[in-house]
Amino acid sequence: MEGYSIRWAKKTDLKTIEHLLQNSSLPTVGLSLASAQFLLAETKANEVIGVLGAQHNESATLLRSFAVISPWRGKGVGMALVKTMLNRLQEQNRTVLYLLTETAASYFEGLGFQFISREEIPQILLVQSGLDQACPCSSQCMKLEVRSSSKEKIRTYALSQGAHIAGFASAADFAEAPAGFRPTDIMPKAKTVMVLGKALSKGTVLSANKAVYTMQGATIIQELDALAQKVVFHLEEQGALSLAIPADAPYFHWEEERQHGMGILSHRHAAVKAGLGSLGKSSMLLTPKYGNRITLVTILTELELLSDPPYTETLCPDECRRCVDACPTTALNGQAVVEQKRCRSHVGTVSDRGHELTNCWNCRLACAARF
Repeated sequence: MEGYSIRWAKKTDLKTIEHLLQNSSLPTVGLSLASAQFLLAETKANEVIGVLGAQHNESATLLRSFAVISPWRGKGVGMALVKTMLNRLQEQNRTVLYLLTETAASYFEGLGFQFISREEIPQILLVQSGLDQACPCSSQCMKLEVRSSSKEKIRTYALSQGAHIAGFASAADFAEAPAGFRPTDIMPKAKTVMVLGKALSKGTVLSANKAVYTMQGATIIQELDALAQKVVFHLEEQGALSLAIPADAPYFHWEEERQHGMGILSHRHAAVKAGLGSLGKSSMLLTPKYGNRITLVTILTELELLSDPPYTETLCPDECRRCVDACPTTALNGQAVVEQKRCRSHVGTVSDRGHELTNCWNCRLACAARF
């Protein structure tokens, strides 16, 4: 399925928003940009596939008009809209949010919203939006108080210390990870997952010299582990227990027959959760600025920070198989899965002097998104 982007609505979008809400059996009263703002999810073909609105007064915000068209439901579009809106509202210092819903209470409860009585919602918000009359008494009312946080200061610190990219995800977003490999399996009170990345240089990727490629790869892993420790102490100075997951080794899970290893937490999947990019068919993280040249490290912290919005653009086209075709051991199945036994049979070698070297990075080199 093609990618999409998130943008603020303009006056010319109001008819489109009204049509989408009507098709979703949602109220269309109070659709005005004078006292509200609306985020749209839009495909590259300029089709609006989702909407989320926010009605403001001086002290609070009412989320409203949340809808995604049927073919795009279950694809993460709604979550992208919500996370983008929450981050934008926090930037605007709007930290008290309300909503009314008949169908999505469990969805928003999972995002931290609490059930309240209808009387607790400022009446002026309901009147301004027209939802005081449009939303039935059976609607469930919810509230979220977004903590004002130092997330951007933490990101800036990590970047100033040498990270090329940095993103944040909620520890609660990893429920689908295998048991034993979730953030809370490592740190039971973890609230936030922070992912940092450093990139190989373009020259290194293009070089055919195995010594050059091996050394820069090893150096980046060492630098990431050191960087993560700096950020951990920076977080703990703010009173939040924190820890760093090794960028590479050591780890425990090993299946000898399959030659299959798993780190204690998947940095790549954490990076996707943190909005840093998407996985390619090679299983490598693809990022908009550094392509597939990123190596990652992850930090867990008890400090509760808002997740970054997911990255929604398409970086690995459905029809592209360059990395799959470039693999000399057919270790890639085209579904972001690597058959490690086949890969390990060729990826490493030893120099005449006895130095371990990386022997193959064809999947990285062949990728159209490498830069």
